[in-house]
Amino acid sequence: MVAVVSSPVQIVEAETQKLLDWVDSIEASDDTIFHKAQRIATRLGAYYRPDGLTEIGFWTPELAADMIQPKNIYLEVFTAKKQVDPTKPTQKVIFHRDYVQLAKHGDYHWGVIAGLRPGSQSTLGSLYWLRYLCFETNEVKVVGDCLAHSYPYGVYAPAELYDMDRVQRDRADLAYFEQGDRDEDGIIRVHAPSNILQLHVNTASPNGYLSGLTQVYRDIATK
Repeated sequence: MVAVVSSPVQIVEAETQKLLDWVDSIEASDDTIFHKAQRIATRLGAYYRPDGLTEIGFWTPELAADMIQPKNIYLEVFTAKKQVDPTKPTQKVIFHRDYVQLAKHGDYHWGVIAGLRPGSQSTLGSLYWLRYLCFETNEVKVVGDCLAHSYPYGVYAPAELYDMDRVQRDRADLAYFEQGDRDEDGIIRVHAPSNILQLHVNTASPNGYLSGLTQVYRDIATK
């Protein structure tokens, strides 16, 4: 059983303003347009912070003309109320749905949000995407997070919030990636492998998924 997030899903105004101030500082700098966009892009997507808040940034040039009222642009969030089994082809799941209005800033929408649940190996995180009402067709359209860490139901479905700091901290192969040569920026360059095994998951596993391939190697290890 997965508990529903205890705190309400809502934007944190003070933290959001800090994020907007950071964007302003970059746009007011003497950098080229390219380098400004390059720096801003590092904060796009969804990042679950150590303090339990989530930073979200969308690049939304289609909404830059201010033709759509802010109330018709919102972040839609789905948080499962019960445990979800991703290996089942079909299942009935009840979600709690929330709407949050992000802050529009030029070609971007930003927000720091409380109450979102990060995903893990055992728990499905909150699913999210940006929705807006098209003033020309009166249709509800979707802006997906092209920088999401997880798309459990495909790129046309909502993205999943994932705690990547925890993934990196707890990964079993961390020692391997700490080997190698460290450059002047502190980045470790892992030595080139001596052997490469190329696999096509859909043909190398019984079910066509990474879970099936994982089971194949577990069976090999057992034998």
